[in-house]
Amino acid sequence: MAKTVNELIENETDLKKLRVLIVEPEKPPYVAEIENNLRSLQEMVGGNIQYVELDRDTFFYCNEEGKLLGLLGNRKLDNGDIVAGTFIICREDGTGEEASLTDEQIEKYMRRFREPELYTVQEVEDTSYASVKSYNSSDDFLKALFDAEDEDEDEMEL
Repeated sequence: MAKTVNELIENETDLKKLRVLIVEPEKPPYVAEIENNLRSLQEMVGGNIQYVELDRDTFFYCNEEGKLLGLLGNRKLDNGDIVAGTFIICREDGTGEEASLTDEQIEKYMRRFREPELYTVQEVEDTSYASVKSYNSSDDFLKALFDAEDEDEDEMEL
């Protein structure tokens, strides 16, 4: 039997939904099903999104200006950075697209982020940094730039 237009629209909407883990400041994480579009992601984090890799097939989106906007500190990452504001954990499907988390990934990240963490504004600000360097000439700048690229390539070979 042929499907109605409404059934087709419902099925298309279902395909665009993602099962994700939402981690809000001062709260335990929870599983949610969200629309897989930019507007929904931006609404969830309260602004423009930033992609942050957790491991080879898992990442999260957070507010790219969370620290500048003074959003609450949420969780500390392995590198010592503190995420400000809500973040949404997703899976990468192997082609660069977002995908729903597996049950195992949900369990893993529910455990990892289960305890809400409290941070002062100062602690969050202390993890924000920018490095500014000045050079005496364009030659010095180019030398430093290419030396840094060589170091990055050496690290990738390890």
